[in-house]
Amino acid sequence: HALLTRFTPLSVEETEAEYTWLVDEKAVAGVDYDVDRVTWLWKITGEEDKVICENNQKGVNSRTYEPGPYSRVEDGVDGFIRWYLGQMSSAKR
Repeated sequence: HALLTRFTPLSVEETEAEYTWLVDEKAVAGVDYDVDRVTWLWKITGEEDKVICENNQKGVNSRTYEPGPYSRVEDGVDGFIRWYLGQMSSAKR
């Protein structure tokens, strides 16, 4: 099997998550594979990720929130954000 994930931003504070499991087109659920065995891990981690993201958003929405620096392991993210903001700034000119 294979798993596809899609995250679609709906607003500043809301994102839709879709998980799609792919199996052979000839495979029969309950015969060739067990749906629960194929999906269990991502159902658990998906729910855990949802809680983490919701709690993070609550913190960001707090009136006492102040953004901090990225950690060293997030250098790629920081570089991308700086590049993106630079692109957006030059596009406004």
